[in-house]
Amino acid sequence: MAYMVYQFEAISIQEYIMGSSKLKEMVGASQLLDTLTGKLLSVALEHAGLIECTLEAVERCHLQEGDVFFPRRAGGVFLAVMVQGDSANLFQRLWPLLVQQIAPGLKFSVANVVSEEIKQAIQSVRIKLNIEKNTPKVVLPEMSPLVMRSPRTGGAATTTQHGVSIDLATQVKRQTQDKAKALFIGIHNKWLPEGEHKTFPTVFDHTQKSAKVVEFPFSGHEGDHTVAIVHADGNGIGQYIQQFFHQIDQAHIGDIGFLKSYTTFSKGINSATQRAAKEAMKWLIAQSEKECDALPIRPLILSGDDMTCIIRDDYAFQFMERFTQAFETYSQEELNQIQVGREAFPTYLTLTTGMVFLRSNQPFYMGYQLAEDLCARSKAQARANKNRGGIIPSTLSFVHATSTLFDNANAFIQGELTTQNSLKLTHETYALGQDTSSVTPFLALKALCDCFCDETLNIRFMRKLATTLQLDTEHAKRMIQRWKEISNPSDIERLETLLKKYFQLSSLEALCSQNSPISDLIAYQQLNTGATPS
Repeated sequence: MAYMVYQFEAISIQEYIMGSSKLKEMVGASQLLDTLTGKLLSVALEHAGLIECTLEAVERCHLQEGDVFFPRRAGGVFLAVMVQGDSANLFQRLWPLLVQQIAPGLKFSVANVVSEEIKQAIQSVRIKLNIEKNTPKVVLPEMSPLVMRSPRTGGAATTTQHGVSIDLATQVKRQTQDKAKALFIGIHNKWLPEGEHKTFPTVFDHTQKSAKVVEFPFSGHEGDHTVAIVHADGNGIGQYIQQFFHQIDQAHIGDIGFLKSYTTFSKGINSATQRAAKEAMKWLIAQSEKECDALPIRPLILSGDDMTCIIRDDYAFQFMERFTQAFETYSQEELNQIQVGREAFPTYLTLTTGMVFLRSNQPFYMGYQLAEDLCARSKAQARANKNRGGIIPSTLSFVHATSTLFDNANAFIQGELTTQNSLKLTHETYALGQDTSSVTPFLALKALCDCFCDETLNIRFMRKLATTLQLDTEHAKRMIQRWKEISNPSDIERLETLLKKYFQLSSLEALCSQNSPISDLIAYQQLNTGATPS
């Protein structure tokens, strides 16, 4: 019997969601993506004459014509296994047309392979899909020189709202948020613990007074509309899948055994991510329920090993600590359910997080690109510091970008966090999960911040020192010497001990000659405690 394996993957998802700094449009885009491979996919299957079946049904009687099985179906990605026939061919032709109509502006790739072996077809379709991603796609409507463009996105304008030209993608995102809310219960189910019925914000602009909008609850400091764009991504997932395929081939496992293990992994990693989100949300709800009606977070992506959200600045670090630790725990539980090929995966999975703090009126697309680039840099360092069990540690990189925003991490660090003498004022990467043996733990930064919790060691000195290091290293040394003379010796000793233990700085004077975490300390103290600059 010939089987068709069909794979769909939305690409440049973040570009599609973050193309606007309007929270309403980002929400509409994220909900549309979530529904695309949910309810809308189910409707498409019905019209093509296909019925989704469970893994148990596949084991009992194998696939019949008209059946479809999804080893993977989450967010903007699905992998479908069907018997080659009229229904499968109709769905293959129907689905790309439907996506273009439902989500204009969304870039995606599709590929299919027909084979008598499901295992071989699944491996082949991944290769074919990656090739397809590099094929240029036609964007409609065409943007010729005479076409009016949307001033905010650059896309071809199709209508005007409130006197401003907007493109088709923006129009659909707005309509999605306004008119189709009943469809979008998926995000709440993914993020909120069972029994919770909290509200997520829909706008940043507090000038919009309407019963239809839910304002983002900022921290309350006058003029402080700082948020964090958080992007978290699993470490080494692609490599583990390749190892899994290799082990399955070596063990000569049949199609059913392969489907069981592959489906267990795909659904397991999705489950671990969602369980981790709910665990972190329990903490956030407990922290924020007394001070605001809406939650101080806007979920955007939660699929597979990916998570993207916008969260209030003073909750961001602790939220991600809980998310990361829960993900490591739950991923181990899910991986232990794999019966064949378990050896291809580590004891547990880990995450890398990029976090950018910016004001709510800054361009979110640039902020996300910076967060993604920070994530990539942190991954490279984490891969070079695997523990003895071969596990890549969970890490965090963050920047505070409320003054100048770059979309490239190297440009930001060189332009904002590096002195004229080439001293970096950031440590860049911190270990966030349970393994901190090879990367400086995030707890070290928290311990540094604890040294400045009273008036004896005031954080204002570190701010002045960071400024002085940009201009005059010798003057910075004299500042440190004077500060040590007037400060409590035990407090200075505590600070120097932490710098030596975690950052290889022999003394405070070494801040003038070696890379240091000064900017990280200043940012963390301001953001996590809600302190305002002096």
